[in-house]
Amino acid sequence: MVSDFFYPNIGGVESHIYQLSQCLLDRGHKVIVVTHFYGDRNGVRYLTNGLKVCAVMVLHFFSSNLNNSQLCLLL
Repeated sequence: MVSDFFYPNIGGVESHIYQLSQCLLDRGHKVIVVTHFYGDRNGVRYLTNGLKVCAVMVLHFFSSNLNNSQLCLLL
């Protein structure tokens, strides 16, 4: 999953992404959340249930669309 909004920030989208990830893990899926880094929270960390969170520096692209395959190339 890729989202600008995730913990440590608190909000509706952050909570939804976290809960959806937990439900997918409970069903046996492997889940990785990719988000941008917040302050000193960068790199890879693991949350409850083995949820892997990758916090990366985000490059902003203006006037262009970015699809999933292009995003994977940035990682």
